[in-house]
Amino acid sequence: MLTRAEVKVQEGQREGTRIHRTKFEDLIEDIERDYRLRGYKTWGRRQDCLKHLNPVFSGMRVKAITPERVQQYVDKRLEEGAAPATINRELDCLKRMMVIGSQMTPPKVAKVPHFPRLAEHNVREGFLEHDEFLAVRGAAADHLKVPITIAYYTGMRLREIISDKGIRWDQVELTTDFSGPVVSVIDGDTIEVQHNSRAERIRLIGIDCPAMRVNYSERPAVLLIPRGEGEAELCPNEKVVE
Repeated sequence: MLTRAEVKVQEGQREGTRIHRTKFEDLIEDIERDYRLRGYKTWGRRQDCLKHLNPVFSGMRVKAITPERVQQYVDKRLEEGAAPATINRELDCLKRMMVIGSQMTPPKVAKVPHFPRLAEHNVREGFLEHDEFLAVRGAAADHLKVPITIAYYTGMRLREIISDKGIRWDQVELTTDFSGPVVSVIDGDTIEVQHNSRAERIRLIGIDCPAMRVNYSERPAVLLIPRGEGEAELCPNEKVVE
């Protein structure tokens, strides 16, 4: 039988020896396993982040990753000329690693530190109306018509589609039979659906709704709201109780 002290460690009420032993590398193994279990196909992007995180945090005990250490990392990356958006993605990766560690039993991370958020100046601005999209696609070279169509309907940047790190054929599922329970609501028009044992991110097209971190002064026409386990519903905004 577990002693009372061991139970408190298991429940995260007391720091066990595991928290003091855990290193940055241990969290890499955990987030990679999490990606495999969830069936995410963006592990390559996390590896890009780890290329910059590794030289700074490799060999470091997780308890030593404090807000001060994180800020030092941000300062270093800014001095290297990294874009704020890139640094934010790297911090997101590190934070996700620590969150997963804190959810272990017993926990590997006692407390997830505060992570700063840099202002991003390369946000998407300006959207085409449908007739404008058709005119642009019609005037484009043949090899650009498909990427432009994908960009219009998904909101992806062209470099996310046609660069060497863009979409690959093994990431494309050509099927008309797609169904599964809703795992989570990402934002106003994006959900994750469990399909073939992996989580697939789905964006609903043609919906007047907010994205993450958008000014809500101009209220959207509809909102995507979770409705019980495995379900979500599109609701006119006036139905939502704030």
